Amino acid sequence: MLKRNQTLSTPAEFEEAIKTGVKVMVMQKGKLLDYGGPIERFSEDAVYIDGGYFLTMNCEFRVR
Repeated sequence: MLKRNQTLSTPAEFEEAIKTGVKVMVMQKGKLLDYGGPIERFSEDAVYIDGGYFLTMNCEFRVR
């Protein structure tokens, strides 16, 4: 079960976020980059949210 403010880091956590439809925020260097929303899909390199994408090497994804 995902908890508020939890950082998503494993494929299983990203899959659960998609399945449950939780909203995530996107952080970069400890600062809020985007309020995000539900994750549409993800790959090793990127997370796709609301028609856009964020690179996993530059961003952190936290449950809102």
